[in-house]
Amino acid sequence: MAEENGESSTSREEQEEALVALIEHRTREVQHLHNRIFYYQSQLKEAEQRLNDSQSKLARLRGRSDATSSKSHLDNGTKTVKVEHRSTSPIHKNDGSSRKQSQSKPELLIPAVTPKISQPTKLAGSGPQASALVSSHSYSPLKAKGEKPSIMFSQQEVTESQDKGMKRKFEQKEHRELIPLVRSSVSPCIIQCQSSNHITSQHKRKLRSIALCPVNDQLFVTSALDGFINLWQVQSRVMGVAGMQQKPIVLSTGADKRIIGFDAHVGRAEFKHQIESKCMSILPNPCDFNLFMVQAGTPERQLRLFDIRLRQTEIHAFGWKQESSESQSALINQAWSPDGLYITSGSADPRIHIFDIRYNAQKPSQSIKAHQRRVFKAVWLHSIPLLISISSDLNIGLHKTS
Repeated sequence: MAEENGESSTSREEQEEALVALIEHRTREVQHLHNRIFYYQSQLKEAEQRLNDSQSKLARLRGRSDATSSKSHLDNGTKTVKVEHRSTSPIHKNDGSSRKQSQSKPELLIPAVTPKISQPTKLAGSGPQASALVSSHSYSPLKAKGEKPSIMFSQQEVTESQDKGMKRKFEQKEHRELIPLVRSSVSPCIIQCQSSNHITSQHKRKLRSIALCPVNDQLFVTSALDGFINLWQVQSRVMGVAGMQQKPIVLSTGADKRIIGFDAHVGRAEFKHQIESKCMSILPNPCDFNLFMVQAGTPERQLRLFDIRLRQTEIHAFGWKQESSESQSALINQAWSPDGLYITSGSADPRIHIFDIRYNAQKPSQSIKAHQRRVFKAVWLHSIPLLISISSDLNIGLHKTS
């Protein structure tokens, strides 16, 4: 009998634990559905606001066109039997003139619309829960009693609509026809994926979604079943920086394979160019102020020459075969000769490679075996014909030139 009582109590405890777990699960489910309802309600409110904005702009556009047509009739001396004046802004819809409008066309009664405010710091009347759920939105409607939108806001809306129209036209110019390329190749184009890195997601449960920022390609967000949204920023290492002589331009290269020219006078990037491998250094020519060299990580094409006037056009590339198994190192650097016609470069092999920019081949014009281990750099002296090199063998090389 005691055993039966013990078994019944155990089964009752198990049932209670199962019911408690079920209640917790359904509580979370209800809370999740409440959150989704709140989210869709906010989305509905935003959609209604956008609809009202579009209707308001249509009403103002029609009002301006009617005013222009009536003015042209008066200028031509034509007797106008009935001139219909419509308000240029929806805020005058309650005036007496709006009641006397012509009935020949269906009229749209547009309520006053409060414009959208883009600053998230001006959220009004939102509780803690709302701020947590809508923190990623920069939209916040302002509702003040007895307050009407001013003419200044309507002018800003017109300006914004014009800007949006220009943006749409610009995107249409960038349209690229891809339909003729469908099934046009008998073999696929393989994307070469280099070494991958992994970082912790900082989430407690499984990842479910990732989205990129539409205005900043270095930002993205991740979400997971733990209910958190993490904002990430992709930062690339800047490997080389140099200023162009007699030009207000600063050049930079990085591990993101990009070459960026920053105009110091204007305060923005003047041009951007991306190559197929990471960039490790940049070096302007000492004589030709339009010429600069970029060190890349591609074997046999480690050195690239660019003309700053041609922006994204590579005028020459040269390099050397990497006999050593070591990868191309950012510690290996180059140097221009004083006359700007030669470039010296170290290498993972114990050689100094010399390139003549007048030579139309991609290989070195000569290579000097100067050290026992990797050569970091070799520089030219200006006063005497001497080339000085440093190496990981802890020696300094002095090489006479002629």
